[in-house]
Amino acid sequence: MDLSIVIVNYNTSEHLRSCLDSIYKFTKDIEYEIIIVDNNSPERDIEDFKDLYPQARLYLRDENDGFGAGCNYGAGKSKGKHIAFINPDVVINSNLLKAFYDLLESNPSFAVIAPVYLESDGTESRLYRELPGYLQSIADAYGSFLYDLVRKLFPLSKEDPNAPFESTWVYGSFIYLKKAVFDEVKGFDENYFLYFEDIDLQYRIGNKGYIIQYHPGFKINHFERSSIRSYQGENLYYYHMTRSYLLYMYKHFSFLKRSILRIIAITGILFRSVTIIFRKDYSKKRMQKYSQLYTKFRQYVSSENKLKEGKYFKFTPHLDDREQIIHKDKFWN
Repeated sequence: MDLSIVIVNYNTSEHLRSCLDSIYKFTKDIEYEIIIVDNNSPERDIEDFKDLYPQARLYLRDENDGFGAGCNYGAGKSKGKHIAFINPDVVINSNLLKAFYDLLESNPSFAVIAPVYLESDGTESRLYRELPGYLQSIADAYGSFLYDLVRKLFPLSKEDPNAPFESTWVYGSFIYLKKAVFDEVKGFDENYFLYFEDIDLQYRIGNKGYIIQYHPGFKINHFERSSIRSYQGENLYYYHMTRSYLLYMYKHFSFLKRSILRIIAITGILFRSVTIIFRKDYSKKRMQKYSQLYTKFRQYVSSENKLKEGKYFKFTPHLDDREQIIHKDKFWN
């Protein structure tokens, strides 16, 4: 088997259908398998995919313990020499999976490769970044315009923007890599429920001396955050983004660096708390934003163990006797 494609689903069946159709339409001249891992979606239309796509292998899990855990589960069922983790809200439009296979096979030092993203509004997103650090924390605390300004003055790369180049990490909506390398670094860290698991994985891959390549010559369509588009979904987005960043800090940063970044973040929370009242775009949801900032403050003054405990909790929904695991935590009370 040349390639295993692992797709982790959570309430994104409509997008998943488009994703699968595009893979089957464009992928040629390569032996591949598709593994769908459903992280116990409350919307049970995913069960129809057994009949709709009989050539794909569908695994219905009885818990949702995070995106990275779902990916690891799918990887454990895989047989391919390479593995591609693809989000359900991705649509491919060329035979790039075969092209990526050939690129990694012909370059022993390459471990990860990723394309350009075409967003739903037609804009082109070049989703690669340097590893998290001081600049990103300052931008998060006081405004992304600071990051954009610095990067205009000091761009990440002065190379041809249309030519392939090395990156420290690429976005996790589409990660194509060698399965042996994935196994070598022991896969995704399952302490992350959502976000930063892709950065953490690639940080460890980079530390092994492997190359992560960004390839602008290939493009995919992407519909961002398809599984969390709601009022509560926005709260969960900010909660897990902050929680995962803090876990990343504990894992990879020194005590001194963590302390400096905490000070930057907390002063930024206070700054935003004062300036929210002047933001017209928040006029209809100021209380939600204040709640998000308060939650973020509580997270930043929490211990590592406390953050890990806030991953999820179990409950039984009224419409289904399956045991669900989703986020809920005393921070929200």
